[in-house]
Amino acid sequence: MSKDNQSKDDKPNNPVETDQPNGQSNKAQPDYKVGYRRPPKNSRFKKGKSGNPRGRPKAKMSMAELFDHELQRPVTVEEDGERRRMSRKEAITKRALNRAITGDFSLLRALTDMIPKLQSFGVAGRHAEMESARARVTKKLEKISERLRAAREEKKSSPPDDDNSGATGP
Repeated sequence: MSKDNQSKDDKPNNPVETDQPNGQSNKAQPDYKVGYRRPPKNSRFKKGKSGNPRGRPKAKMSMAELFDHELQRPVTVEEDGERRRMSRKEAITKRALNRAITGDFSLLRALTDMIPKLQSFGVAGRHAEMESARARVTKKLEKISERLRAAREEKKSSPPDDDNSGATGP
C-alpha cells in the first residue's frame, strides 16, 4: 500500500511512532511517566475551563420554604393614591388590618389562626426560633460556668495534697 492510498485513519507500522492505548504517542514525551496522581496531559482540565460547568444543582425547596419565598416576593400596591412596592406578606397584613378597622374581622381572624400553623411549618417566627436557640445556648453556657465555679471553689476549699506524705525517702 502506498502513502497516497493510505487513509488518514490508518496508523503507520513504525512501532516508535504508534499511539499507545491511552492515547499518547511514544515520542511525544518519553520522560513523562503516567501513573498515580499523574494523568495524561491530554486528559487534564483545560486552563480557564471549569471542571463542573453547570455547577452544583439548586436545592429543592420544601413546601414551607416555597410558601415563605412567595410571601417575600414584591407586589405593587396602591396606597393613599400612590403606587408602592412591598412584600406580599406586608400587603396581606395591611389589608387584614384595614378591613379590621372598618369592622370586618374575618380576614384578621383567619390570619391569626394561620400564624401558629405557619410557625409549625417553620415559615413564620424564625425570629422566635432564633431567640429560643439563643436561650438554649445561654442556658448551656450558664451550666458550664456554674460547674467551673463549683470546681474552682472545691479546689480552693480542699487542702493541698502532699506528695511526700507517707512516702519513704532514700
